[in-house]
Amino acid sequence: MKKQVDLKRFSKWSATRSVTLPLFVAAVFILGSCKKEGQPDPSGNEAATLQKASSGKRNTIRVNPGTSIQAALDAATPGTVIKIKTGIYRESITVNKPNITLTGEGNVIIENPGTADIGIVVDDGGDGFTLTGVT
Repeated sequence: MKKQVDLKRFSKWSATRSVTLPLFVAAVFILGSCKKEGQPDPSGNEAATLQKASSGKRNTIRVNPGTSIQAALDAATPGTVIKIKTGIYRESITVNKPNITLTGEGNVIIENPGTADIGIVVDDGGDGFTLTGVT
């Protein structure tokens, strides 16, 4: 005895499945391949990306957007060159080690987030401080 199959019901389910499954797989693939971008830490407390390299006897530290220039200064030794990538850095900084060089690579802006007029302070220990390429 043969059973009859309701082809209308079967074809609706099959059509829905044949469209839904490829869309789901495509969505998973697209979302899985997206790069997650880090957001800057508004407090400026996030550690700098410390990529130290030796150029002669001077250390070099690179600071990327979303990281803290002050963290790089804290990690620096006397004579370190700190290269800052293009971006807006909302923090105040204090230099208290000798012969530190801050160099902006591109359009670098340091904005003081506080109410004080001075966003960059050079303490007595910061003799020989150099700042270039920063607004």
